[in-house]
Amino acid sequence: MIEVIKYLAKMENASLDEVISIAANSKSEKRGSFDKKTFLEKVIENDNQ
Repeated sequence: MIEVIKYLAKMENASLDEVISIAANSKSEKRGSFDKKTFLEKVIENDNQ
């Protein structure tokens, strides 16, 4: 998985360290992380927006 993430970072002209930093600082604050072993099972989209 690391090799895939490194390649995707390269495609976005970013380093692996930048990707890790962004993930650590923004995503987990907004949406949570796997620290509590909680995961998303389903997404229901509302078409009435």
